[in-house]
Amino acid sequence: MTQQEKLEALALMFDEEVSAITPETRLDNLIFDSVAKMALVALLSEQFDRRVNMQEFKALKSIQDILNLMHE
Repeated sequence: MTQQEKLEALALMFDEEVSAITPETRLDNLIFDSVAKMALVALLSEQFDRRVNMQEFKALKSIQDILNLMHE
């Protein structure tokens, strides 16, 4: 999955325009509620076979942090 495809998937998850999502976008500027958090867990699990522990999850502050999890 390319960087652009990842940003598109995150924009869809956050119900935002793709142009509004950049690596620098802070999660506190988005609606990062329980539904979005569960969607993120599902996305990471299904698309990247990635499990996130609670410490990693709490450390997420920006879209770049999520993109970093997608690379690991």
